[in-house]
Amino acid sequence: VLDLTPEEGTDIVRYLVDSALEVHANILATGGGFSYGEEQIVVMNSRGLEVSEHLSANSASIHSVYNGNDPSSGYEFDSSHCKLTDIQEIGRKSAELAMMGQNPKKIDSKKVPVVFKPEAFTNLMEFITIPALYGIKAEKGETVYSGKINEVIMDPSISIVDDPSMPNGVNAMKMDDEGIPSTCLELVTD
Repeated sequence: VLDLTPEEGTDIVRYLVDSALEVHANILATGGGFSYGEEQIVVMNSRGLEVSEHLSANSASIHSVYNGNDPSSGYEFDSSHCKLTDIQEIGRKSAELAMMGQNPKKIDSKKVPVVFKPEAFTNLMEFITIPALYGIKAEKGETVYSGKINEVIMDPSISIVDDPSMPNGVNAMKMDDEGIPSTCLELVTD
């Protein structure tokens, strides 16, 4: 990632836009971008602890609008500690999602099963479920999961694992915010 030049970054943005526009003539690329860089994280305390982590990352995103009968939009992104390899796929998926929003059908209000796309499920996990599993909040009784160790809280087919040692995982680090070595932790099992 760190070997990328500004010119290559510009080319990547061009590939994002061009690949979206190739899907259909009525596609407009209305937003997005590419970012890459590095960070050094250092944790120190008054008892002599001093640990650091050097990370690199890159991410690409694009928002597309299809100007058809009913304007509709699509958004796609990817991020990694490794160099992204299929930028064109990100652009294509964004445009295809925008086109899929054409001619929506209305349905009557009722209870029906819902199937979430992986991106929607990821957002629900990231912004609703995972914050409710934070140890300090659960210990204080501030979440719906407080006091429910060894109780059934989700469908038995679901397990959630926090594995900060996963190679090239986003936010994978060898230590936590207090400098404690990272370990794999099962948050929800079956």
